[in-house]
Amino acid sequence: MADLLERLVRAESPSVDPEAQREPYRILAGELERIGYLVRPVHNGRRAGDHLYARPRRRRRWEARQLLLGHMDTVWPVGTLVEMPLRVEDGLLYGPGTADMKGGLVEIVFALRALRELGLAPPATPVVLVNTDEEIGSVDSAAVIRRLAHGAERAFVLESGEGPDGRLKIARKGVGRFRLTIHGRPAHAGEDPEHGVSAILELSRQVQRLFALNDPAHGVTVNVGTIDGGLRPNVVAPEASANVDVRVPTTAAAHEVEEALRGLRPTLEGATVAVDGSFGRPPMEALARNRSLLAKAKRLGGELGLSIEDAGLVGGASDANITSPYTGTLDGLGPIGEGSHAIDEHIDMRRLPERTALLALLLLEPVDYPVQHRRAGPGIGAAVRVAMLGSGTSATNLEIAAAWREAGVDAEVVSIAEIRPGDTVLGRLDILPTIDGVEPGLLELLLLEWRGVHVLNRARTLATAHDKLLTARVLARAALPHPRTVHVRRDGSTEREIEPPVVVKPRLGSWGVDVFRCDTRESLRACFDEIETRSWFRRHGALVQELVPPVGHDLRLIVAGGAVVGAVRRVAGPGEWRTNVSLGATRYPVVPPPAACALAIAAAAAIRGDFVGVDLLPHGDGYTVIELNGSPDFNETYSLPGRNVFRDAAASLGLVAAVSGRC
Repeated sequence: MADLLERLVRAESPSVDPEAQREPYRILAGELERIGYLVRPVHNGRRAGDHLYARPRRRRRWEARQLLLGHMDTVWPVGTLVEMPLRVEDGLLYGPGTADMKGGLVEIVFALRALRELGLAPPATPVVLVNTDEEIGSVDSAAVIRRLAHGAERAFVLESGEGPDGRLKIARKGVGRFRLTIHGRPAHAGEDPEHGVSAILELSRQVQRLFALNDPAHGVTVNVGTIDGGLRPNVVAPEASANVDVRVPTTAAAHEVEEALRGLRPTLEGATVAVDGSFGRPPMEALARNRSLLAKAKRLGGELGLSIEDAGLVGGASDANITSPYTGTLDGLGPIGEGSHAIDEHIDMRRLPERTALLALLLLEPVDYPVQHRRAGPGIGAAVRVAMLGSGTSATNLEIAAAWREAGVDAEVVSIAEIRPGDTVLGRLDILPTIDGVEPGLLELLLLEWRGVHVLNRARTLATAHDKLLTARVLARAALPHPRTVHVRRDGSTEREIEPPVVVKPRLGSWGVDVFRCDTRESLRACFDEIETRSWFRRHGALVQELVPPVGHDLRLIVAGGAVVGAVRRVAGPGEWRTNVSLGATRYPVVPPPAACALAIAAAAAIRGDFVGVDLLPHGDGYTVIELNGSPDFNETYSLPGRNVFRDAAASLGLVAAVSGRC
């Protein structure tokens, strides 16, 4: 093992040097071919070299598979070995790339070699991907990783363990990179400064807004790393920019921060604000399937005499962030070491064999929730595929699909182009990030309905749930309690008025963005002065709703197939006054009262919703329906006592065996 690691480390391979990456590729390919693997290059064609893909030479084409993932690129330029030579001290091997992550590549080779020499057959075929651009964000290899993860039963990522005890990782923050660009108006700083609009002044104000988005208590960090701008000292700056790094623990937090970034508005008349960028790596959340892999590792580690612990939420990202939305992922299985990206980078060679043994045993573990195309017993899931047309690969969508597959139904999150004849289609579309429309796909859902396709959450349902004006009208016709609502158009016209206190919000939902409480007519006028430039207001106008007295908490219920399958009590944070509690609220499991269940089921039925979220606010002796959501995101916290919300949702929507114990 030491010999292979030393050869790999001496083959220096920075991310942006394709020629240098040929040697570690050659070394790994030779080792894998000697144990019966077929190695193929995955052509990159951009800044880095070819990625390495390997699978057993002999295999059955449709066998289940599991993914081993690593990277051969490092942060160190060619020539670093001169200043950081390979050396061994007290069992520690020092050198560039030892911990991050060529030690993990050695583990992959020797774990597979052990299984082969011992004649042990894993329940899912191990396939290997070693990419060459991980240290620069896996920009080119991300598509390949997603494709492999989508069809894998699970993924093991061989980044080094966390800390001196090598803790494993099932949760990492997502990473977003954004650029804020301010345009002002140039002018002579001495002769005509009043004519200018300083982009630097505007940027300084926006930077303060960006830093205000930091929420350490909830794991959200926003850092303005670099700024630039201006022409020369005697010119009012016409342009300025800032590069922003964002780290978030959950998909919901990513949505919230990105909306806040894209919602930035100039404070100076004549200035403009533009935001570019995205979350290149989504959050790796501690999903049930990740926790299951960690539990296996702890048990197997105990059998080996090892103490295996959870690293908790890790701030840095890895390729595990890419695989986790698609399949169960366990990261940090690489060597125990320290100093990644530092001049004292090293690993403990004495512990490398035990980490390799742990990896080999994990590869032999039975698969929890097979994702391969399998059929269940007679009458349940036979020859049925559920094609979920949803808001990308959100954690909620993936968990629901996994629950269906566990019950024997072929379920996938798909694009519109992937829908096939005979599919049952579940619509899970949300509003656009601009909050001035619904995601593409409503028309396609409508056409599928006309063609006789079985559609759950039909186009009309989703349109009604996301258009809060339609929601109000439908609930009024059904005589269900809901705040009185009027529509204010761009020209200021309205069919009637509601006296303050009121809430003003976008017509098409908002994720808590651009929602205003107005207690006086003056504050109401000021609110409309502020939103008159919003694109959503110019397109759709705004809604004014009576303010239902806030009580500091509400209920969100998940209704599937006419039954409440999940619920939480959302407690407002300090200063949250909205009629429904915002995304940042604290959520607690709850057994919803029968009256709340009945009202939520009736509200879902009013919009003909097969699978919707219903927000209820305590009001008087009962509840008021605040909002409906056609694409509710939820997690296991929503599970009713002794149940699993994802399994209950899948079962309530049909095609699998019925469940009991729902509300």
